[in-house]
Amino acid sequence: MPLGGQRIRLKPGSVPTKFIFTVKKPERKKPCYRETSTSTGARTRRKVVRKFNFDSNIENLETVSDAKSEQLVCSEGNPDLLESDDPVESNSNENELLTRELKLKEEEMSRLHEELQRKDREYNANIMELEALLNRKSNAINKLELPNRQKLFNVETVKNNNKLFRCYTGFENFEIFSMVLDFLGREAASHLDYRNNSNSTSDSRKYYMYKPGPSRTLSVENEFFMVLCRLKVGLLEDDFASRFGLGQSVVSQIINTWIRFMFFRFKELDVFPSKEVVKLHMPECFMKKYPSTSLIIDATEIYIEKPNNPVAQQLTFSSYKNTNTLKALTGIVPKGGI
Repeated sequence: MPLGGQRIRLKPGSVPTKFIFTVKKPERKKPCYRETSTSTGARTRRKVVRKFNFDSNIENLETVSDAKSEQLVCSEGNPDLLESDDPVESNSNENELLTRELKLKEEEMSRLHEELQRKDREYNANIMELEALLNRKSNAINKLELPNRQKLFNVETVKNNNKLFRCYTGFENFEIFSMVLDFLGREAASHLDYRNNSNSTSDSRKYYMYKPGPSRTLSVENEFFMVLCRLKVGLLEDDFASRFGLGQSVVSQIINTWIRFMFFRFKELDVFPSKEVVKLHMPECFMKKYPSTSLIIDATEIYIEKPNNPVAQQLTFSSYKNTNTLKALTGIVPKGGI
């Protein structure tokens, strides 16, 4: 039924009343658009499109005509705006901008490349200066260490003096020393096992084989030189220990191992010359009195320290000398070779 100008529907069983319980909300105002002055025709066209969506067709036509008039007025003051409407000319402008930016990038790249080259030259100059300084420092250190190295007892300090080298080793010069060492084998000598004796077990050998630390203190030349000094001059092991900076036990192990190594290598040589070679080099005195002489033999004994092993004591004891000795049968050819 109509109430206050409105038609209200009542539910079944409801009682009509003259009060209105629903309040009509006020209508929302339409949005108002401000007219803003634009510097380009594109912005004017965007405003026109927005107004066309909300206003009537008549107002839209009026705003489009106004926008065109404003664009013409602005284009008279700025002729570039007219050119922007042409797609060909706008593409040419974009190409010019890209070309200009590319030139700027190329100039910047060339500048960076020149700067990199300059830095490279500076760094190379600094490296050369540091290398020269390092060479000067190393030369100065070598000059300071030269007197100390000359005081050391090793093959390097003795090899240039043939008289001293012959006194300690029995060889005429360092060249013969090197030839004998080459025959023994430098590679084999560098892998000698100093604890390879009959009393050592397999477990102890594995322990010493994989034991950490330096495996060799002296070079192969110095070890062979020490053994020759022991055989030729008879220096004591404690003396070698102080000369080479080693322990007495280490010196003993090195010498014993090298003696076995030299024995197994030298026994392969045939030391006895043939009769033809002996007659070819026989002196005249032997040719006249003893033309059939091939070898002069004699036995000799060398005093040694008393071994700790009872078996070695029994084998080395000499009843003739009444002490422990090393017995050797020596042969000399008529020319004098032992």
